[in-house]
Amino acid sequence: MGCNWYGGSSLPESKVGLKFHTAAQELNLISDEFFSMRNHHPEYLRLLKEIRDQIKEYKSSLSDDQEQEMRYIKEIKKLGQRIEYESIFPPKR
Repeated sequence: MGCNWYGGSSLPESKVGLKFHTAAQELNLISDEFFSMRNHHPEYLRLLKEIRDQIKEYKSSLSDDQEQEMRYIKEIKKLGQRIEYESIFPPKR
């Protein structure tokens, strides 16, 4: 019985299911390795902290009615996260 709806682990019932199960295990290993290779260069981390501090300082100087500036800050932060996680292209909507 391969269908285990309560979330427990089970083995696939068919050859196709076994192929997908094996591929998923391999992809999980690749994914873990990929995310462990994030950009941890000391100069990058220093610059990232500097930029984040500047953003925080600028954001604290804004008034509540400066919505466009707040949206820009949000987009800059998203860009920084994409660079940090090496997913340069924005997600498809």
